[in-house]
Amino acid sequence: MYLPSFQYLAPKDTGELAALLSDHGDNARILSGGTDLLVQLKNSGADLGYVIDISGLEKLSEISYDDTNGLVIGAAAKLDDIMALPVVKEKYFALYQAIETIGARQIRTMGSLGGNICNASPAADTPPALVAFNAEVSIASDAAERQMPLVDFIQGNRKTDLGKGEYLKSITLPVPAKKSGSAYHHFRVRGGMEIAMVAAALSIQLEADNGTVKDAVIALGVVGPAPIK
Repeated sequence: MYLPSFQYLAPKDTGELAALLSDHGDNARILSGGTDLLVQLKNSGADLGYVIDISGLEKLSEISYDDTNGLVIGAAAKLDDIMALPVVKEKYFALYQAIETIGARQIRTMGSLGGNICNASPAADTPPALVAFNAEVSIASDAAERQMPLVDFIQGNRKTDLGKGEYLKSITLPVPAKKSGSAYHHFRVRGGMEIAMVAAALSIQLEADNGTVKDAVIALGVVGPAPIK
């Protein structure tokens, strides 16, 4: 099966990206890693007006961490690059585990976190982990920028809160509290590279003095059209 016809666009910066989406948003798809989009285009068989490639925009691929802002991940950051950061395994272990379960190394090298989110598949691995950390997303357009909880951004099967001309800019995970930890697990019948039947992420904080649970967030995936918190 062949790809349908489309016009390929590669903006040089986020300003040009916003302008292209403003002009062609109703007839365009954003390409980051392409591990999901290219398969979808082949299966659809329908011609698409424009594919806008953001993989070359360094600003959208940046990853940073500090004790004030937490972990800020650009939407185009590759999954494998996120896993490689020591702070992710140390402070956001559930996210590390979720990424580790995604396909093979080749998929994680190409795929982006923003793509895994915006694809809005009920079986996506990273959204439940991100929801467990109370992650927020930054959404930008040529007119404004806004933030919202990730749990509200994904609205259903293949449906997000992105409006016309908007794109996902970054994902922010708050600094974890002291004496906290997290984990992610998904259940598959055969194991290996298979879509999960159910997934769960947990972020938990303990009291400093007696070790009892102070706060806990549980997020489920696959069991509904969007992650459940």
